[in-house]
Amino acid sequence: MKTIQAFKFRLCPTPEQESLLSRHAGCARFVWNKALGLQKGRLDAGMPLLSYGDLAKLLTLWRASDEYGFLALGPVHPQQWALKFLDRAIWAD
Repeated sequence: MKTIQAFKFRLCPTPEQESLLSRHAGCARFVWNKALGLQKGRLDAGMPLLSYGDLAKLLTLWRASDEYGFLALGPVHPQQWALKFLDRAIWAD
């Protein structure tokens, strides 16, 4: 017999921590939507899709730009994971 065990945790962030978590999630969501829009535009134009590596290079440019510089205020890892999960979703069977 196989036993499955689970754990539940509740976060109780301070208002400052809650603001930071919200900012990180918002930046990751923005990156996901921006990359998805690029991929959809390429599909509609009959162009090949960008790889995760290409999207990650674009993320570096976005973070350094004046227009999307707010992305640099948060950590890069959640934003990279958003791109990785998008890439997996696009290429999944």
